[in-house]
Amino acid sequence: MIPFSEQLSVYLERSGMTEADLAGAIGVRPQTVARWRSGAVRRPRSRNSVLLAAESLGLGVSERDELLVAAG
Repeated sequence: MIPFSEQLSVYLERSGMTEADLAGAIGVRPQTVARWRSGAVRRPRSRNSVLLAAESLGLGVSERDELLVAAG
């Protein structure tokens, strides 16, 4: 399985959003998104944050589900 940090990085780059854009869209600090992408945080605290991120990044159902599984 591809780690959450790598999946998030791919989806973020594909969307054209910045870490700050995504953070604003889901209600977390930009540093939080940066820590997710770097792998410093292996599992986000909130499943809802991952769901909001998936929606903000325009992920399809299968991509969203893969991101949720990777997030734990």
